[in-house]
Amino acid sequence: MNTNKKDKSIILYDGECIICNKSIRFIHSRDYNNVFSYIPLNSADGLKQLQNLGKDDYNKIMDLNTLILIQNKKIYIKSTATLKILGKLNGFWKLLRFVLLIPPFIRDPIYSTIAHNRYKFEKDGRYCVTAPKK
Repeated sequence: MNTNKKDKSIILYDGECIICNKSIRFIHSRDYNNVFSYIPLNSADGLKQLQNLGKDDYNKIMDLNTLILIQNKKIYIKSTATLKILGKLNGFWKLLRFVLLIPPFIRDPIYSTIAHNRYKFEKDGRYCVTAPKK
């Protein structure tokens, strides 16, 4: 079991979004090997993680609505981050990592559409809270 926090992969996520929080609960409940640390982007620890990124990585993610995976000192975003996370979970979720064979220019627009509209998915009030005021 991987319990050394230093060796864990870090997932940075939108802590204000219910979809994001439900996704983290889903991942955590299937993270039997304790591979991941979970940090909301809008927390002090999340800000610290962002500040620790290299300038190129920081600029790459700042304007994105994305889940961020930091694994082995590499940064993964959007669908690539999601699929790499699913590939680390137990069970049939590992099979989804083969979707990585589809180029990101095909996968990422789908991810981006969902991420950009995540605060609008309120059909029955269960999916996400209203957008935070700026």
